[in-house]
Amino acid sequence: MEDKKIKNKKILNILLYFVFVILMNVSFFTKLLKDSNPNKKWIVIYWVLSTFVTILIGGLVYLINKKKTLKPEKVFVVCAIFLELTYMFATPLFKGHDEQYQWYRDYEISMGKLSTVKFDEFTGNYLPADVVNIYAYDGLFQDITYSKALATWRYSIQTRNNKELKELVAVNTSLTLSYSPLQVLPQSIGVFVARRLGFDIYSQAMIGRLFNVMFFIIMGYFIIKVMPNKKYLFMAILFSPKILYLSSTLSSDNIINMTVMLFLANILKLRHEGEPLKLKNYLFFACTLPVIAMSKFVYIPVCGLLLLIPKQCFKNGKRKVAFLGGAALLALASFLWWKVVGKVSFSGSQPHMAEQLTYCMHHPIAYLGILIRSVCDNFSYWALDTVGGYMQWGRDLVQPEIVSVLVYGVMFLALIQDEEDNNFKVWEKIWIALIVLATSAGIITAMYTACVPDIGATYIDGVQGRYFVPILGLMFLLIPMKNIKFKNKFDEKYIVISMLLFQVPSLLNIFVANIK
Repeated sequence: MEDKKIKNKKILNILLYFVFVILMNVSFFTKLLKDSNPNKKWIVIYWVLSTFVTILIGGLVYLINKKKTLKPEKVFVVCAIFLELTYMFATPLFKGHDEQYQWYRDYEISMGKLSTVKFDEFTGNYLPADVVNIYAYDGLFQDITYSKALATWRYSIQTRNNKELKELVAVNTSLTLSYSPLQVLPQSIGVFVARRLGFDIYSQAMIGRLFNVMFFIIMGYFIIKVMPNKKYLFMAILFSPKILYLSSTLSSDNIINMTVMLFLANILKLRHEGEPLKLKNYLFFACTLPVIAMSKFVYIPVCGLLLLIPKQCFKNGKRKVAFLGGAALLALASFLWWKVVGKVSFSGSQPHMAEQLTYCMHHPIAYLGILIRSVCDNFSYWALDTVGGYMQWGRDLVQPEIVSVLVYGVMFLALIQDEEDNNFKVWEKIWIALIVLATSAGIITAMYTACVPDIGATYIDGVQGRYFVPILGLMFLLIPMKNIKFKNKFDEKYIVISMLLFQVPSLLNIFVANIK
């Protein structure tokens, strides 16, 4: 009788899955017909791609369901490999956020050019002509579709040995001149390897993406493994559609996102175990602090998490003070070193940025009002965009809001499912909250100075949800969990399965936006 119930449950689960994917496929197919009016060839391609996604997600769900015990870090690696490769090829090259400018920076670093050149009209560097002209004959990034991407890839292969395209030309790279080599290291290594192996220019960019994917998977494995608890919460964060998509492109967000999360995981582990710091711990912080400080200065407050390391991890209080002082000096020295060597200016590349920053400093009360009003007006948009929202450069592809809402719901369930709490003291919660607030204020202020040309304007533009990804886990850890408990625990595998199912509408939406 028991076996029959289990068999009936499996059949019901399979039927529910197929009902879900059929509804998704038909819904997005209707959207495709309405938006693109595709010919028969592209209709067939849509159904081939949608069938692939159905089989892929269904296969992963089956494997997870079959396992009686799960090691979350291993589950992450297996699922992430397939999901990331799918997102990597689903998103046409340069349709990722700021990907064209990231590509210029990746290529600069792969050539060993760490700093930029000041030309008469702009700041940039000398790069091969084909680096700039991959899509030159196809127009702007909004016009890139699967058909144009495939044509461009064929053109890139055909012109691989064209000497004219290898000639150096002056390129405006001012939008990424502040990006340190560490910030784009995985992609740049990928481009360097592809160049040495003689790949065409389009393939070089795709291999740069592949190395970014590899970095994401390796770091994700260690983030989940090192976390003393809340492993499934951070797996859910890493499996949110926006983060999977970003890390499958040339985005430099990937290294700061993953470095900050691993930084947090190690601090929580030290706090949880209370064991003395070893050489590997000192080396870890010596490597991660410069990455955080040199990547984007708005995330420097995250380094303050080091205060959470308990006193028993050091021989005495003086050792802790010395450690914190040394860490602060290392972060500050790294930041200042790159500011000088990389010729990075707080005032940025736009003339109005220095004036806007001066206005904020001279009118702090007025700016605080602008900041609070902007948060109130845009909070829901930023929250949705952090885990879903706009999934390509520009605003021509937005994920259904319900996907982001459900993702947050699963994250919350993952948070309360883990009964082991971090038991933060009052001062620790206040300190974490201050770090979150300082980082958020830095992000918003950076966009105010960079994207709002009207000095003293009462609005803030340019803020995107993806900027808050590094501190998303910290925000969840601030939620008080003592009085929120499940009477009956559910199997953690359902958290993973839910996050996998959310990839179906996300991927289908990307397919529909690019089938033309």
